[in-house]
Amino acid sequence: MNKEKIKCLFWSVIALSFVTIVITFVSFLRMNLKLGFIFLLLSAVMLLINYLCEYSLLKKEYKDDTTSLSLPSLLKKGNSINPNSSRGKIVWFMKFIFPLALSLACIFALIVFYSILFYSILL
Repeated sequence: MNKEKIKCLFWSVIALSFVTIVITFVSFLRMNLKLGFIFLLLSAVMLLINYLCEYSLLKKEYKDDTTSLSLPSLLKKGNSINPNSSRGKIVWFMKFIFPLALSLACIFALIVFYSILFYSILL
């Protein structure tokens, strides 16, 4: 993907993330846990897509810079972590762990909810 497509994907996923986060909060406040976990899973996947967009763009653009930890961000204002440095690889790995763990927790919760529902139908 070229730089403009990645930027467009990045900002459109951010806009959709805000919508899913609002729906998640409303679902949990209304005690609709199944819908809340579904939209929380969707939010975690979108966060992972955002991280992958930023990571791939920075990895390609700054492939020769392996020493500095901080780089000017290409997608938003401010700085970003250099994925080519050794400390930056650790930071990016930790950034990827959170949405993956959140996704697995949501999938587990949905499996539990639907297995309870299936079990109650059988009884």
